[in-house]
Amino acid sequence: MNNSDIADLRYLSMAEWISGDYNEFVKKTVVPFFTKSYNLKLREIRVLNAIAASGSESPTASFVSDVLRQDPATITRSLVILIGKGFVVSEEDFSDGRSRILKPTEKGKAAASHFVQIFSEIIEKAAETSDTYRFQYDNRMLVKSLEVVAHRARELRDSQRMLRRVFKPSVPAAFN
Repeated sequence: MNNSDIADLRYLSMAEWISGDYNEFVKKTVVPFFTKSYNLKLREIRVLNAIAASGSESPTASFVSDVLRQDPATITRSLVILIGKGFVVSEEDFSDGRSRILKPTEKGKAAASHFVQIFSEIIEKAAETSDTYRFQYDNRMLVKSLEVVAHRARELRDSQRMLRRVFKPSVPAAFN
């Protein structure tokens, strides 16, 4: 195992650790306030926010799966709930007949905005009570760091997909 492999393993373990901490933080602090107004689980909230944050892009289930680094089946289960509860609509993609374009409804936009508002308020409250955070907090640096982590995760995902295509398991001739 070379140094770059070790660096990748360290990165992956740190990314999983950060992701786990983030999910626990959101589950314990934001979700209880959010569910008073909207009855959604964290998985659905993440999918809704990915769709709402896509801006001018036309997000598909595949796009959301890539952005959230989640299994497509998990995204589909969340979409069924979000569409059924009226948070998202699914429209035909005329440029690709196999895909559906996902759009947040007004209710979905309000829910996504509400989540971000609660999240922001909780972060600000945490900043007010933490001397370390207050003196060392630099929003630009935090955003830059998160962008680097997101970029690295996308590169990793893309390289994994390429490797899967290159190293498809071969079937012995007797089974062809």
